[in-house]
Amino acid sequence: MKKGHIKPEILVVDNDLSYRDVLTEILSEQMTIYYTDNYENAIDIIGKKNISFILTELKLPGSDIIKFIKDIKQLFKQIHFAVITAHSDYQLAINVIKMGAIDIIPKPFSIEDIALLIEKYRTVSVSQKIDYDLLDNMIEEKRTFALPSSFYSINPFIYELIDVIKRFPGMDSKTLFSIRLSIYEMIINAFEHGNLEVDYATKKHKLESGDDYLEFLTQRSREEQYASRQIIVNYHYTKSDISFTVKDEGKGFDVKSFLEKKEIEDIAALHGRGIFITKVNMDQITYNDIGNQVTLTKKIN
Repeated sequence: MKKGHIKPEILVVDNDLSYRDVLTEILSEQMTIYYTDNYENAIDIIGKKNISFILTELKLPGSDIIKFIKDIKQLFKQIHFAVITAHSDYQLAINVIKMGAIDIIPKPFSIEDIALLIEKYRTVSVSQKIDYDLLDNMIEEKRTFALPSSFYSINPFIYELIDVIKRFPGMDSKTLFSIRLSIYEMIINAFEHGNLEVDYATKKHKLESGDDYLEFLTQRSREEQYASRQIIVNYHYTKSDISFTVKDEGKGFDVKSFLEKKEIEDIAALHGRGIFITKVNMDQITYNDIGNQVTLTKKIN
């Protein structure tokens, strides 16, 4: 930590004490961590501290997470949150994602799970600026970008992308948040599962074995067969909606069965969590026939 740099403050709401030492070990160098085992005390801590991120269990005895989130949204609008849970409840998971959760991490989680979550938090928590008057009369805009297959290029790209589109008419903070989170998920999918062809079994094994998953992705992206691959991202803005297309140069995958599911019975065993989160945040998500291109559409009020 650089001298003079203020650590972000994070609150963990969980009655399972076994995870406190693990989270402290992972996050204490980067963040100041506070703990509580109930939602009422959490509200009190948030009122006294400069909390910017909350990690909470999905279900706590005698508590209502939906009410807790509503209270947070009403009192502290700039706080982001994610769920870490040992419980599988599809409808409750849908509801908390609709209310703005950036992810749902199943227990037991790995160090890499938390590292990736913190990267996502940093991406979606970028402070916003006031819209520019220059673009108030714009009715349409299109742009296309070619990204290298590098994990470390994703956050800077999304920052710049949001910095552009936030100035468009109709882009309120809720719409921008949904877009930021969804684009992150789809570019990550295009990078690791598309261009690098990392299947879920390999990812699961790497995470569970304690390997440095980000280093694994970095090394794989340098291999000859993957090094030249790109991710093509474009957007098309109109007064009524904005659509994004993310295309990788991988072999594609079969998403039909996943997209047609009305219910996912076990959140903890969820494959394609990024697609799940994106479906909740966007108004429409469609894939091409081979599954290497996804188009996301968000309506603009």
